[in-house]
Amino acid sequence: MTHSIVTDLSCANRGLCPRLLTQADTLAQAGQWVEAFEHLTQAHALRPRHTGTVNGLGTCLLRLGRPLEARPYFQQASELAPTQPEAQNNLGVAFASSGDGALAEAAYQCALALDPDHQPAWRNLAQLRLQQGQWGEGAMMLAAVVQAHPDDIEALILLAGCYEQGEQPDSARFLYQRVLSADPHNSTAATALGRLALAPVAPAPAAPRGVLSFESAGSAKGGSAGGSGKGREGWGTSGLGINAQPGAGHCTLELERRLKFLSAKEIAVIDDLLTG
Repeated sequence: MTHSIVTDLSCANRGLCPRLLTQADTLAQAGQWVEAFEHLTQAHALRPRHTGTVNGLGTCLLRLGRPLEARPYFQQASELAPTQPEAQNNLGVAFASSGDGALAEAAYQCALALDPDHQPAWRNLAQLRLQQGQWGEGAMMLAAVVQAHPDDIEALILLAGCYEQGEQPDSARFLYQRVLSADPHNSTAATALGRLALAPVAPAPAAPRGVLSFESAGSAKGGSAGGSGKGREGWGTSGLGINAQPGAGHCTLELERRLKFLSAKEIAVIDDLLTG
């Protein structure tokens, strides 16, 4: 998803600052994050306390895989805009992307205290629950997001990934197909459907009694800039989301038989949310 910079700024240099921001916006939409960062740095020198510019700098660094460097910018943005849930949510993404789950959860909870319906914070908190192994709670959070926002692509992909990892391919296909209905060119959903069609999950061999655990090879500590599902927004108002990569991880099962990660009760609640 792309982000757009709000260019209606009252900068000291009205000719230069908006032009830098417009150029940074264009570069960011093209995925040229280094160049976008350079333009935002120049804009920041002109207007160091503008929340949108500060937030944009953090977003660029996060996109470049530098979450530790992004954190001070998001911290500053949250201080400049203490009543905006977006600033706390983005700070949470920076914490999560650098492996600090407890700090990430605290930031997401702060965002939800400011706005109990904040969509990106709920989605990010849900993924954090999944990474912590709290499958039922995370999946139900995602289902609630999808119920409130049926076209939330990121939530649909995350929830489909839950079902795929949990060996419920029919439910996974259903959700990936919903993604393609909303976004026919979504490569993640198309690839997942191809994977499910060509390589269905095989039953695991019998193994000594043990526990179900989950390892993520790609998204557990990864972060990416993501929209809130509402279209083009400014750097100062956009929500960030942890990158959803279904299939990037794998389940390690050490049980006498393959177990589902959700209970029948949890599945019933989720199905009711998705179809009610």
